[in-house]
Amino acid sequence: MRLTIDDHVAFQRYCLERRPHGRRDLLRTRLLVVGAMALLTFVLDSKDSWQHGWLSVAVTGVLAVGFWLLLPSMGMVYFRHRMLREIRGGAENVSRLWLDERGLNDQAASGQLTHYPWSTIEGIDETPTHAFIWVGATTAVVIPQGIGHDAVRAFLGAVKVACTQARYATPPGYGVSGR
Repeated sequence: MRLTIDDHVAFQRYCLERRPHGRRDLLRTRLLVVGAMALLTFVLDSKDSWQHGWLSVAVTGVLAVGFWLLLPSMGMVYFRHRMLREIRGGAENVSRLWLDERGLNDQAASGQLTHYPWSTIEGIDETPTHAFIWVGATTAVVIPQGIGHDAVRAFLGAVKVACTQARYATPPGYGVSGR
């Protein structure tokens, strides 16, 4: 499975718009910037004795609304450019996913293997273009639907069954550490 920069951007956009922490961070950033714009307008207009103050307030209001609406898109453009710089030229990330009796395995082209025990899988979300297997509040394994809708459905079904079986196999009162 190949993950392109577009796949990573789709994941970031999904986190920003759909996950609780992303929505909270987006709201916090919007309020901070719009508040700073309002404060700046007040400070600049107080020196002008409000002679042309209404015009600057209107312009600032339009800019604030525009920023409020465009912030997610501006963030994704910034994220895309940052990723291009980090991977020097936009190379794709190749990843191999498989399941075993202990959990989900993700092996990068570099050979780095990440193992996610069944107990760490928090949920699965699907969009028309991607599936996300959540292994933390801000971490997910991204699966592009472009590799085949039926293959993705079958893989996600196997993950759901294995997670359900693993949850019922753990005796009540015993956590991940097996105490």
